Amino acid sequence: MKRKIFLSLFLILIIISGIIVIYNKFYKIDLSPYNYTFHGEMVDSPNNKYEIRIEILKLDEDSDEAYIMGLLVEKIYIEPNKTLISNKNTKIIYWDKVNASDINDNLVGVIWLDDTTIKISDKVLNINSDMYDYRRI
Repeated sequence: MKRKIFLSLFLILIIISGIIVIYNKFYKIDLSPYNYTFHGEMVDSPNNKYEIRIEILKLDEDSDEAYIMGLLVEKIYIEPNKTLISNKNTKIIYWDKVNASDINDNLVGVIWLDDTTIKISDKVLNINSDMYDYRRI
């Protein structure tokens, strides 16, 4: 009886550990190792409700590999004069690994196709449901 309980607890521990490893490898984006960050561009949505902020991240200035992060920012306004009160509701919707020499003048192709659809570097994303992460391909 004790052996079954021990075996069951051991299996549960192994499963939980596996879930944590998979989450950290494929879903969590850890920004702490990137010491060299610069802003690419900021593009407002057609209805001015959202903004995409593109940032380029590198381990250091001379690093050959770079990461492109697309940060979706929801803008919150006070009516009737439309004063911007917050742009803190953010989420990462684009994460790509590229060769640093492929990024020209810190620009990444960003085009809003409509109020909720955006094209970033030839990837079309719905901002409400999609997220591109090169690790999940």
